[in-house]
Amino acid sequence: MIKTKIDKDVVIINVDENIISENINLFEEKIDDIRFSDFKCYIFDFSNVEYICSSGLGILANILRKSYETSSSVYFCSLTEPLRKLFDVTKFLTMVKEAKTIEDVVMDFE
Repeated sequence: MIKTKIDKDVVIINVDENIISENINLFEEKIDDIRFSDFKCYIFDFSNVEYICSSGLGILANILRKSYETSSSVYFCSLTEPLRKLFDVTKFLTMVKEAKTIEDVVMDFE
C-alpha cells in the first residue's frame, strides 16, 4: 500500500491505492514511522489514488501540522482528478505545494 524512500532530509511516500476504512490502520502505521522524524520535505505520490476517507485526511492533516511546527515542506505529486477535487474541497491544496512529478520536487532539494 505504501512505500517510503528516505534520501537525506527528504522522504518520498508512494501511496499505491485508495485510503479507505479497510486499510486505514496500515496507512496510519506507515505514516507514524515517518511522522516523528525531522525531515525537511515530505513528498507524497498519489498517482494511483482517487479517494481518501476522512480518517486518512486527518492523518495527512497531522503531517501538515508537524511540517508547520518544524518548518518543513509537504508536496502532493501526481494528483488524479478525483483526488485533486477532494483536496480542493477540503482546502488541503491551500496548505501544501503541488507538483506534477516527484522528480520535479527532488531536483529542488539536490
